Amino acid sequence: YTTLFRSVGHEVTAVDINPLQLAYAKSRAAGGPTQEGRVESLLCLGRTIASLTGWSRRRLTNFLSLSNPDEQLEYWDRLLDTRVWRTVVDTLLAPRLLGLCYASPFLKSLPRDFGPCLRDRLRRGWACHSNRTNPYAASLLLGTPPAEQGTAAPLIKFVCADAADYLEDCLPATFDSFTLSNIADGAPPKYLQRLHAAIERAAAPGAVVVTRSFCEPSSNDRSEEHTSELQSLRH
Repeated sequence: YTTLFRSVGHEVTAVDINPLQLAYAKSRAAGGPTQEGRVESLLCLGRTIASLTGWSRRRLTNFLSLSNPDEQLEYWDRLLDTRVWRTVVDTLLAPRLLGLCYASPFLKSLPRDFGPCLRDRLRRGWACHSNRTNPYAASLLLGTPPAEQGTAAPLIKFVCADAADYLEDCLPATFDSFTLSNIADGAPPKYLQRLHAAIERAAAPGAVVVTRSFCEPSSNDRSEEHTSELQSLRH
């Protein structure tokens, strides 16, 4: 899934090769209701399993009420990051079990020891952001959906196409920023090279690329907040 921002005025082009995914994004942008998919079902199952390891709703609610990252880490290490929970996560995210649900190319894109990597990412998040003001923390741990903002959506053009195909057909220096949502996970290197070249061609001077991936970033890619990979494209 690729989102392209034409300017600070928020003229947005959303590109996806899956027509169902694109239709859902279009519905949500128009104020349509959320729909539970496979990921939401798996997260719900994960929360149920976590409750059996000692993650009670009261304990999670107390954790989510914290706002100091140091206090959050202390609480996490003492009450939530238990040996039982670590064992369960590492077992469920082992390649053999993931192979029952996901294709081989995607699995190959995951970092080794995906369970420990995911646990480390969670801990980095608690160390950087206030739980109290982070609606996505409550969504992850309790299943509470973030409140709808109620603000006017930017002008969005929805395009059903392959991302590289679409960018190659655009005029040069068209977009000021790009967001790439897991598009590189499982994609062959030759396609990624083509996509990168298409982005460079379609990027305006000073454009920024924000990527989301299951892959672990290199030490040079990590920002101080350890949130997302940012790359400025300079011409």
